[in-house]
Amino acid sequence: MKHKAWIENYDRDFTTLAEEIGDLRYDSLAEFLRLLARKIERDGIKDGSRGRLKLATALNEMQQSLEVGAVAADRAWKICVPYMLPADITTRIQKEFALAANQQKARKLLLNFNRRNYENTTFRLERCVLFGTNGDLGLLRRNLEMARTDYRDIILQAEYENMERVRDLNFPFGSAERYPEEE
Repeated sequence: MKHKAWIENYDRDFTTLAEEIGDLRYDSLAEFLRLLARKIERDGIKDGSRGRLKLATALNEMQQSLEVGAVAADRAWKICVPYMLPADITTRIQKEFALAANQQKARKLLLNFNRRNYENTTFRLERCVLFGTNGDLGLLRRNLEMARTDYRDIILQAEYENMERVRDLNFPFGSAERYPEEE
C-alpha cells in the first residue's frame, strides 16, 4: 500500500512528531512545509490526470495552505532571528570568555550586530567576528566595527590564510569549519 498510516523508521506517535516538527527553527519549518507542499502538489497533479478531480482539488487546496504556512513561518523567522544566536556561537562564547559577565557582554554585542543584519540567516558574519578573539572584548568590538565598515574584511580575516580560503564559517563552529587538505 502506497499511502501508509505510519512513518517507517519513526517509532513515536504523531503527537510527538508534531511537537518535533513544531520545535524546528522557523526557517527550517518553512523549508519543510514547502517540500511537503511540493509533494502534495505532485500527488494532486497525478490524481487530476487520472480523472480524480475532487481529490485533485482537495490536494491543491492543501498544497496552497502549506505554502501559506511556509510564508508565515518565514515571517516568524525574520521576527525571531535578530534575537537569537545558534548553539555553536553560544558555546564558542562560553569557551572564549571565561567570566560570565564577559560572556553576557559578548552575546549582547553579537545580538546587537545581528539585529542590524537581520536578513542574515547563516550567522557567517557573527562567526567571523567571534573567530580568533580569544576572550578579548576589545578585539570583539574591533572585529564588529570592521564588519560594519566592510564585511568582506572580517570574512577575509577569519576564513583566509595567506589569501587562501581555509574555513567556511557559513557552517557551525566545529563542523566543516576547516577545508580538508588537498592531496
